[in-house]
Amino acid sequence: MTADKKIKVAICGGGIAGLCLLYGLLKHAHLEVTLYEASSEIAGDEGAGVGLAPNAIRALRLIDLELVTAAENADSVFLTDPFATAVMGREPGFGSKVLDLRSKTGERGFLFQRSKFIQQLFKLVPQESCKTSHKLASISEQEDGSLDLSFTNGTTTTVDAVIGGDGVHSIVRKHVLQDHLDQVDPFFSKQYFYVTMAPMENAKEKMGDWFPELPIQYAWCGEQGFLMHDPANSGQTLQVLAAVQTDDVWGPDQWTKEKDLEDMRKDLEPFQELGRVCGDLIAEQGESLQARSVWEHSRAATYNRGHAAVLGDAAHAMQPWSAVSLPPTIPYLPSPRQAAGAGQAIEDAMILSTLFSLTKTPQDISTALETYTSVRLSRTHYAQNMSAENGDIIMNAGKFKGLNAAQLKEAFEFRWEELWYFDLEGHREEAVGRFKEKAR
Repeated sequence: MTADKKIKVAICGGGIAGLCLLYGLLKHAHLEVTLYEASSEIAGDEGAGVGLAPNAIRALRLIDLELVTAAENADSVFLTDPFATAVMGREPGFGSKVLDLRSKTGERGFLFQRSKFIQQLFKLVPQESCKTSHKLASISEQEDGSLDLSFTNGTTTTVDAVIGGDGVHSIVRKHVLQDHLDQVDPFFSKQYFYVTMAPMENAKEKMGDWFPELPIQYAWCGEQGFLMHDPANSGQTLQVLAAVQTDDVWGPDQWTKEKDLEDMRKDLEPFQELGRVCGDLIAEQGESLQARSVWEHSRAATYNRGHAAVLGDAAHAMQPWSAVSLPPTIPYLPSPRQAAGAGQAIEDAMILSTLFSLTKTPQDISTALETYTSVRLSRTHYAQNMSAENGDIIMNAGKFKGLNAAQLKEAFEFRWEELWYFDLEGHREEAVGRFKEKAR
């Protein structure tokens, strides 16, 4: 393919998914790739803790080893074995251990601050390949499959393909699912959370005997809520998170609600003195207390339409309760995101970069994106379902309500086998085989 016949690809969204995909696609000379980010800068917020489990690290490696190095350089904390510990955060048995979650393969996970990983990824790509202050407004499909993109800043462009990593309220998702309108909008999971990054020495002093000696994720399984704490920033900070179930109604634009100290103390009462300590750590870090909502998507019928596709949160936003864990991204606010969600987003990017490496003409794009949906749909639906069930397990809700420590261990013990130790090399080979079969 000559230089003036390159396939033009637009990526909307400059988060982890979008930047991993950008890096993967830029490796191929027949592609002309531009990333469009809605905000005024890449990684403009500080972000909170992100965890990458073994599947996410393997997916990064399958795109390029440099991406693993980027994660290591993000002031990461390397998890020990066990990765995580779950304990009872309610009576009877408050404080008793439920489970140590250990690696089957010896692979180690990472914990880091989201923005720092994004900054490291951004360093790996040509700066001119990223355009900020470009929030997608609309997509218009042409007869030849090409797409006219319009942005809220008044600019337009025409591309051969668009990939949306543009978050929970994705414009690309609306285009892709226009024949499934009931699946477009996210729904409130009836959960919100408080989160902060506390200076490690301050957290250690206040938590006393509750402070974990090992650099692991610690989860307290509560009553209609849970507490979690884990290290970040090379061990200089401790992420402290408190999640709560609620019957309150949150509107689609309500990412946060301001709470007063008494509201938070009431939410954390079931955790006794530990709840008071964690509440104090959260309250110390800001002038106002923000409760942040958790949103998820219904299971989409497809991730592509013609020459458009979605990945990451735009495709399969899910509850963030999977160890290693981090809650959903809230635009323009410091916020965490989860391992299952981040890991699936990176897997999406790995499969898409593999399939686009095989495209030779714009006519191959539909085949590549149909193949992407066919191999990713069931796996990501599984991750969505598992994360939702994990929320019920650790918050003592739904069909898991009333479990004691032994029953919690049984419910938890093997939940991460399929997610973490899935054969990603085989997954990629399956995608290549399906593409070649369809392209005949």
